[in-house]
Amino acid sequence: MADNTQITPGIGETVATDDIGSVKYQRVKLIHGADGVNDGDVSTANPYPVKLAANSGVDIGDVDVASIADGVDVTQGALADAAIISDAAGTVSAKLRGLVTILADIWDSVNNLIRTSVTNLIGITSLGQSNKAGSIPVTLASDEDAVALAANSGVDIGDVDVTSIAGPIANCTEVVPTQITKTVAAIATPEALAANDTLFRRATLLGKKAARTNNAGIVYLGIGATNDTQALEINPGETVTIEAPVGCKYDLNDWYLDVLNAGDGVVVIYS
Repeated sequence: MADNTQITPGIGETVATDDIGSVKYQRVKLIHGADGVNDGDVSTANPYPVKLAANSGVDIGDVDVASIADGVDVTQGALADAAIISDAAGTVSAKLRGLVTILADIWDSVNNLIRTSVTNLIGITSLGQSNKAGSIPVTLASDEDAVALAANSGVDIGDVDVTSIAGPIANCTEVVPTQITKTVAAIATPEALAANDTLFRRATLLGKKAARTNNAGIVYLGIGATNDTQALEINPGETVTIEAPVGCKYDLNDWYLDVLNAGDGVVVIYS
């Protein structure tokens, strides 16, 4: 039978067309198959077969890799390929198995952390004494117990808060505190606690006009001699402590006392 068929125009038949610029273009439905064979209409269930030519670098879209048989591609490899944990050449399968092997060796499944030896960190080869470039920086926790430092003359261990380091009493310098009593004769006339250059690191002030006599009322302590500017309130018998920052000292001459009752004052113990 001839491939071409002659059509005699009839009445009542509708032909699918697309009107583009008043010209009718016939719509057709695709089938596929070899010469003389009908493999069916093209659909998602019966897709049109396409063979791709070799063309490196061209995006061919999504590929169903699940349909690739195990071991078919020599680069892909097979499930049975031995794990490779070095930089040696190998299949994708072997490399992936090698990566999983490495991770399994260092993974802490209990704490979900990667375990490693400190000798593998930043080129460190020993935990012994090293220079700064070859050492691990360490920050101690705020609640860590005291750390004993070994004798190592000439090594800079950084800043250390020596006030927090306990030591034998034999190594300490004896300091005898000084005690004075400061009273103010008249109200609204603040007076300095002591003469100029009466230096101290720490001072304890008691709301007393004498060693065993509480004040009659509140007294006020502050910096400066101007009346009503002293803000630190000390009640009768109350104890207040003033401490200078580490490495610094205060001068009692800079601290002024104001009273609401003439003759009231403070007992100061300082060192």
